[in-house]
Amino acid sequence: MKVWPTPIFYALALASFLIFFSQYSALSWGTFSDDDTHMSQLSLSYGWFAPYFTPEVYQQLSIVHFTPVVLTLYKAVLTWFGFNNVAFIIVQLTLISLIGFTSAYLCSKKTQNGLAGFACLLLIYSNMSVFPMISRFYTVHYLLGALLSVVILLLVYRAWYANKLNNYVFLTSLFMLSFFALLSKEIYIMLIPLLWCVFWRIKAWKAFALVSVSLLTYFCLRFYMLGVSADGRDGEGFVSSLLSLSLDSWIRFLAWYVTNKWLICLAAFMALFFAPKKMLIYTMMAGLFAAPSLAAPHAFQHPELHGDRVFFMFDLALSMASILAVFSSDKTRIQRPLALQYGAICLPLMALVFIQRHELVLFSKSQTSTPWYFINEQLMHRLEKRPTVVLTPLGYLQGEIMNIYRLLGNDWLEITQNCQQFMEQATLSTATSFLAFDQAGQSISVTQVQKNCQPSQNHVNIKKPPTFEDGVLSWSLDSSNAESVGILFPDRGIAVGAAVFKQRLVRPKPNETYQVYKREHGNSWWFSDIMAIQVIE
Repeated sequence: MKVWPTPIFYALALASFLIFFSQYSALSWGTFSDDDTHMSQLSLSYGWFAPYFTPEVYQQLSIVHFTPVVLTLYKAVLTWFGFNNVAFIIVQLTLISLIGFTSAYLCSKKTQNGLAGFACLLLIYSNMSVFPMISRFYTVHYLLGALLSVVILLLVYRAWYANKLNNYVFLTSLFMLSFFALLSKEIYIMLIPLLWCVFWRIKAWKAFALVSVSLLTYFCLRFYMLGVSADGRDGEGFVSSLLSLSLDSWIRFLAWYVTNKWLICLAAFMALFFAPKKMLIYTMMAGLFAAPSLAAPHAFQHPELHGDRVFFMFDLALSMASILAVFSSDKTRIQRPLALQYGAICLPLMALVFIQRHELVLFSKSQTSTPWYFINEQLMHRLEKRPTVVLTPLGYLQGEIMNIYRLLGNDWLEITQNCQQFMEQATLSTATSFLAFDQAGQSISVTQVQKNCQPSQNHVNIKKPPTFEDGVLSWSLDSSNAESVGILFPDRGIAVGAAVFKQRLVRPKPNETYQVYKREHGNSWWFSDIMAIQVIE
């Protein structure tokens, strides 16, 4: 028997790419979120290796998570294909197609049954949160980590079957792939205990040692880049954040999970019936990838926004576990016509193509009707690329689009949320275009901006200026007699409307500046002078 490749190898590859890329047109609306624009500008601001070895650079992405691979991916796509959504959609679809194919192929080889591969593909494709996740480009490192994990398992199976567990090429590949899987996202740390179990059972001690070294290397690098902290994003402990979740939040999460992954749940229950002992073992292994989600309470509180990517690897592992358990059971080895067996898998798979498309159309309508989507479309696709100053509403968080164009060598766009600065520039300059948007994402005239931007002399008392210390960005402002008060970040073209703020998010840029703003009586505004954020090492 050949381990690779075989006809089923090509059949599963073709099927996976066809069903996932069939949704390309339904995803073509995808646009850049605030996370995407931030990661894009950061990846272009520094060299290829700076995020891996320079703490001051990487901490501008995150203080909590260590995922430098995502910046490499963004830099590669932006450098090769420019700043456009099509390239990112294709990358996302390619990665999920490869994940579907490699997972299905591993199941088919492990069970010696090509039907198991198509059944696995059916379960992966049935996950109703997969395509919303793909539409969010900043999930690309979750997909890459999942792909690397499945490829590792496939290589381990191939090396074991071919009796090449001590082969130099295999061991080198194992170390590199496991290390980059860890650098993709913390969730994939749980791949190492899974590999330990496998290597212990088959007595592959060199491989066992190498994945241990990759984990140790990862933690050493992580400690050097981020230090050690058990705090969450809000500066509080992960445990306290998790325990603060209400019963309603847990119920809503369970309802969301079962609704979006009902076929995976059904397959898991079937596997428990067909092979209870084996399925329990496989479920515990798959459950390793759910454990890190306990450090992400926001995934339980807002699963529709975060749960898709946080639980993606667990969903994938549970799908594979169910298929391996079912197809290894004697109860499923009843002889039936081959056409009937494949029809029972392929017909639901084709039906799911239409179901997924319908759900994607509904999802896209909710996303493309937001004011921020309208503004992005204007800035990226409809404006002539000549010097332009744009005034955006305070809630618009994609202002770093201007930095991306500048870093790509086309410095034509300036985004501000300071209406007084906008009016001053509009009065003094005749060589620059000026465009303003309201809260609904509709363009408004300069005259209307002037009417809605009357100066105020009521200053804001700054109790604590924006300060970055021990990984926490914080400030405190006096919000009395104000409709809204907050901080503008002119270098990013964004605002944070909060009088009191304390978050473990990102390190400020070198010499990054801020402005305090205050709005009162609907159209009266006060803006402070531009000042530097205090960074306390």
